[in-house]
Amino acid sequence: MKKYFYLIVFLSTLLSWPCVAIEKFIPLEEIQLHNNANSCWIIVNNNVFDITQYIKMHESKCKEVNIIDLCGKDATIEWLKKEKSDHAHKYKSVLEFEKSQIGISNK
Repeated sequence: MKKYFYLIVFLSTLLSWPCVAIEKFIPLEEIQLHNNANSCWIIVNNNVFDITQYIKMHESKCKEVNIIDLCGKDATIEWLKKEKSDHAHKYKSVLEFEKSQIGISNK
């Protein structure tokens, strides 16, 4: 259960802040190249996030909930699962991801 809590906190953070206009289109092929802890990009609701620094800052938690398995992929399903759960996180966590969006995808 704890494993899912951290995944939920992580994914919910990605889209829980006011939107910033980021219009850079990133092709899926490029996103798929960033598929490991040293360079991790994920897609959530067609928004592309570089979560590499998050993984470095929270390495043990990321391993615990297998966030690295999402690198280079669409994580929208995990995001939607979080939305249906009872878990919430603090505003401070939301701010941690404020600048991680790097573009958009049409996956």
